Amino acid sequence: MKVHNISLQPINPGSVKKAQNLMPQEALLEIVVECFKALGDATRAKILYALGKQPLCVRDLAIIIGISESAVSHQLSFLKDKRLVKVERSGNVMNYSIAYQHITKLLKEAEYYADHIRQNLPDHPGKNSD
Repeated sequence: MKVHNISLQPINPGSVKKAQNLMPQEALLEIVVECFKALGDATRAKILYALGKQPLCVRDLAIIIGISESAVSHQLSFLKDKRLVKVERSGNVMNYSIAYQHITKLLKEAEYYADHIRQNLPDHPGKNSD
């Protein structure tokens, strides 16, 4: 990310300094952004939901998702590249699974958020927590 030379004066210098100190390192932020880019596709999200329950092969994923094996393979390759899924051979079959359980938790949190939006529910009480 490029840093711009800005000469703006903060309204609340203490809040600005605190927010700046809490920003993640660039390398970490890049991984976060790549993860969200990967999740920003309905087909990939469906694949991750399915794999969150159990390891599956390309054919079974194609049946579950309702797209061709080739399309599933293409998406799995993308997800593997982003380190969201891993593959393990079982005889002649390649089974894919979620690489990190953080992904299933992230999807669940996104569901909670979507449910709040859909039902027009307020946010949970309390301050932001880490």
